[in-house]
Amino acid sequence: MAFIGITGGIGTGKSTVSSIIRQKYSFPIIDADELSRAASKSIEAKEGIRAAFGSIAFDGDDVDRKALADIVFSNEESRKTLESIIHPIVARQAAEMKAELEAEGNKIIFYDVPLLFEAGLEGDVDKTILVYSSNDIAAQRLVDYRGMDIADATRRIKSQMDIDEKASKADIIVYNDSSIADLEGIVVFAIDMLIQEYGA
Repeated sequence: MAFIGITGGIGTGKSTVSSIIRQKYSFPIIDADELSRAASKSIEAKEGIRAAFGSIAFDGDDVDRKALADIVFSNEESRKTLESIIHPIVARQAAEMKAELEAEGNKIIFYDVPLLFEAGLEGDVDKTILVYSSNDIAAQRLVDYRGMDIADATRRIKSQMDIDEKASKADIIVYNDSSIADLEGIVVFAIDMLIQEYGA
């Protein structure tokens, strides 16, 4: 069984690549963002978030994800604090899902995780796929598709590891500075190589 990490900076199109894989192949994908959203609703996470950030990070009894994002993307220490609360919960859930999927006989399992390199998770996967876009294009996508202003988009991009540093660590780079059709072709080529390599 091969465990393949998919990562990329915010706005690079990582989720689009995962969507292409889902549409064209039957391989399971563990989505760290989905696990993170679920984790933030757990009692364990809420207690940690309230202790670290106070009521400003809450809307009633629920975590206010937008308010929390505004805090952590403007302060590196706050971001690290949040990650120290959420990441262990996500890691446990991902490990459980991986074990279940492996027991079902899946030959390739993908792990879609934005902060793979930042969290030092490259040793937990067999190969890494990086979805790469220039910072300018990534920022414009955040403006166009998420309604951010350019200053906020740029700040969020800069809060993550530089995309070129990620590229130096990745096993496979999927370039996404062109069209969806081009991206699909690159993704299919990359996944077909993995299928050949792992006999899936």
